[in-house]
Amino acid sequence: MTDDDLFSDKVTHVYFYGEVTTESVRQLKADVAAACNPEPDPNGVRHSPKPILLHINSPGGSLDAGLSSMSILQESRVPIAVMVDGLACSAATFLSIAAPYRIAHSFSTCLIHQFTSFMFGKEDRNKFTVDSVARTSDYIFDIYEKRTKLTKEDVATLVRRGVLLSAVQCHEYGIFDRILNIKVDPSKHALRHPELNLATSVLLRKTNMNHVNIECGLPPNEKFDAEIMKRIDTMLFTADALEVKPIIFRANTSNCSSVQGCFPLLARINSIKVPTLAVIDTWIDLYSIIPLLFCSKRVMYDNSILLMDIVYVTMFGPSLQDMYENTMLVVRLIKSVLRARTSLPAAIIDNIEKERVALTPADCLKYGVVDEVIRLV
Repeated sequence: MTDDDLFSDKVTHVYFYGEVTTESVRQLKADVAAACNPEPDPNGVRHSPKPILLHINSPGGSLDAGLSSMSILQESRVPIAVMVDGLACSAATFLSIAAPYRIAHSFSTCLIHQFTSFMFGKEDRNKFTVDSVARTSDYIFDIYEKRTKLTKEDVATLVRRGVLLSAVQCHEYGIFDRILNIKVDPSKHALRHPELNLATSVLLRKTNMNHVNIECGLPPNEKFDAEIMKRIDTMLFTADALEVKPIIFRANTSNCSSVQGCFPLLARINSIKVPTLAVIDTWIDLYSIIPLLFCSKRVMYDNSILLMDIVYVTMFGPSLQDMYENTMLVVRLIKSVLRARTSLPAAIIDNIEKERVALTPADCLKYGVVDEVIRLV
């Protein structure tokens, strides 16, 4: 199976977005069961089930639910591979390493840390709890050792710190088997779809375009995030991309609360085989602009402003030092996108975590953030 097959309808795409809970794992089990028993096509023909690609973007959650999720992959009669779209943290790592084959994007991260437990009651009960915690820790260490390249000593070091691991680190540790870095030449879009060569004002007035609003927020927005991914994937996985009209993306909010919510969009927008147009028509922040930078063309109305600042990234980590390191990992990923997709001066990119900079439409055009500025009449 090629990389293109992963972004196609040759596999059944199942999504696990959001916290690991008893309810979300139960829903995942139902989704996998449905994928293993597909409905008949319009002609009444029942086809054999396709391999399953499980997309994960989860901050973690319940230890019990995370451990129980592993059995879903074990019991599936259809092969399941995992693609970590963004985060696979805490309890979600059990789901990701349960698959025989694990794929990630270059912006994916994971986190292995200590689980949380509570004690209450009399001394004898608390002694039993302490013993149970130790046994559970040993069991968890065994899982990571058997399913990754991590030794128990490696796991012990990681759980003491609680720091995010980059995709490269996860690959080295055997948590991910492969890192995808799919590149699409935007110049091919214009050759296949002449609509992109139309004047922007004409293109935006066309009624047969696909419109997608994106939002990268914190829970409870994960359900919304998953619905966006499914809609984009429906377009992305269409067998004949020529039948799909260009897609117009707009940021749904000028105050995106979490950059982790936008990372799963990067590879998708980059891999769409039809023209993609980003439209900025309001104040927009750094987190919201990141996925739009992967569109074929970007336009900005002259009443808009881009705020280049980082006000919140992540609170993962048991200590301030861990939270700082986790934040800086994400900051480095953001900077890598800005360097690759814009011509912003080094003075701005290197200091985005320190200084707030407001860029006008003229600035954005000058620095390659957008390709065109539209004047409001």
